Amino acid sequence: HTVDDQEYQIVATHLSGSKHDIHPFFDELEKLLQTKNTSTIVLGDFNFDLRQGKIRKQVQEDKDGKPRELVTELLEDSKKLWDLPTENGTVSKKRSALQCQVSKIDMTDFSCKDFILMSKDLKPEEGELQGLIARAQMLPDVDCPSDHACIHWQKPVQHKKEDEMQKS
Repeated sequence: HTVDDQEYQIVATHLSGSKHDIHPFFDELEKLLQTKNTSTIVLGDFNFDLRQGKIRKQVQEDKDGKPRELVTELLEDSKKLWDLPTENGTVSKKRSALQCQVSKIDMTDFSCKDFILMSKDLKPEEGELQGLIARAQMLPDVDCPSDHACIHWQKPVQHKKEDEMQKS
């Protein structure tokens, strides 16, 4: 997609909780990232916590242990957006008996499963990730009708005077 003569590729995902689609998804993402001079945003429900090294290794390497170099670069470029304190998350729920996964009744689930990853040219380190929740906030609640928090990235707003001062 092109905006203001800038080429963007935006990848939205909702990966499986069983993690069976990690390798196919990240193999395909590695191919997409080969497109040069294209700003990239990958976002959505990954259904796993990137902060966990064992899971992150599955993202950074294919089934045969071969490095996914471009995916690893994207993770490094976006580290500020996923390497978060463990007291922050996007999911905090306790399943009731009124759901079909009976083995999960009364189990609490607090983690960060939703992420926004961005290529370095978009300067992810300059913005702030917003919408994270604390462990004590159970979802859904009055403010959030989903069991996942709505996160977003906010780039700092520079006013025209600031831009002109920086150029001089």
